[in-house]
Parts: sequence; C-alpha cells; structure tokens
Amino acid sequence: MLLAHRSVILRILVFGPGAKMRYPKGSYEAALARKRREIRDALVADGHEVAFPEDLKSAIRDPKLSVHLWEHGLVLDYDMIVNLVGTPGAVDEIGLLQRRSVAPKSALFFLKKHIGGLPYSHAQTIERLGASLHVFTRNDLRRCHLMTAISDMVDRVRLGKYLDP
Repeated sequence: MLLAHRSVILRILVFGPGAKMRYPKGSYEAALARKRREIRDALVADGHEVAFPEDLKSAIRDPKLSVHLWEHGLVLDYDMIVNLVGTPGAVDEIGLLQRRSVAPKSALFFLKKHIGGLPYSHAQTIERLGASLHVFTRNDLRRCHLMTAISDMVDRVRLGKYLDP
C-alpha cells in the first residue's frame, strides 16, 4: 500500500527548445532539445501522458485566442510542468508558472552560466511560491541529473494527486 501512489498517471507539459527545430550541431540548444525529447520519452515509458505545447497548437480553435493565453490555460490543466529554460520561448514561458496554483507543480532548469540574469531572478520568485528550481551544467545534459530531479518531482506530484485526487 505504501507505493500505491506510483500507479497514478500524470499529465506532464514540457517546455524548452523546439524539439523539431534545427540547431547548430554540438550547440547548447541542440543538446537541450535532445534532452527534452529524452525526458519526454522516459516519462512516457513510465506511463505518463506527456506533451510539448507546440505539438498541441492545432487544438486552438478560436483564431482570436493568442498562443500566450492558450498556454496559460494549458499550465492550469496539466498536473506537472517542466521548463528547460534555454531559448527565448522557454524564457517567456517562465511567466506562465508564477501563479500560486501552478508554481508547486513546476520544475525549472537553468544552465549554470545563465543564473545571473532577470529570467533566473523571476524563476527564484516562482521558487518561493513552491516551484522546484534547478541549475545544471552542459555535462549534466549528457548524464541523468535532470531526469533524476524530474523523477523526484513526479513522485511528489503523484503522491499529492493520490492523497488529494
């Protein structure tokens, strides 16, 4: 009974560099986009419903609805949000996580050399609202460090959803 919460399937949204974009070979953006796909694949293998927002855009039916407002609705609908901050879109999407109802189910990841700027300061504020904030290095992209942090959060969110469906 102690592990019953592990049967809970989560809906997880993963922001980050466009998975289908072409980045210069060996670039940080290419490595981060690859890591984003690996994270999605690992979470799907664990049984979760995982989405990249850009793959869901065809669901926008109202031509007057901006993508920004649509993404606000997405973060409310999903159980957990991961943001691999490293490209302009992912930086902008930090602002989607600043609600008290969204921050605790959010994990933000920043490259160590990017932690001095305004986006990181914004993320620190969101962390104070309950988000999980992580700093990583390029070497971490080759290892499982990001996935370990995400797996820990998945376990926490699953437990919360199990105890308070």
